[in-house]
Amino acid sequence: MNQITLIALLTFAILLMATFIIIPVTKFMFNVAVIVVPFIIVTVAAYFIYQGVVKRFRR
Repeated sequence: MNQITLIALLTFAILLMATFIIIPVTKFMFNVAVIVVPFIIVTVAAYFIYQGVVKRFRR
């Protein structure tokens, strides 16, 4: 009985810690995504435009 209670408490404590760690990390990741995703979209768009321009000049 005591062992089961101990395991349950440990599991709960770990979940609690994980929640406290994950929430700020998730917020941080969201902030990074907000900055990085538009940058990636712009980069990809610029690459496709560049490819189109290169093809036109090669003709």
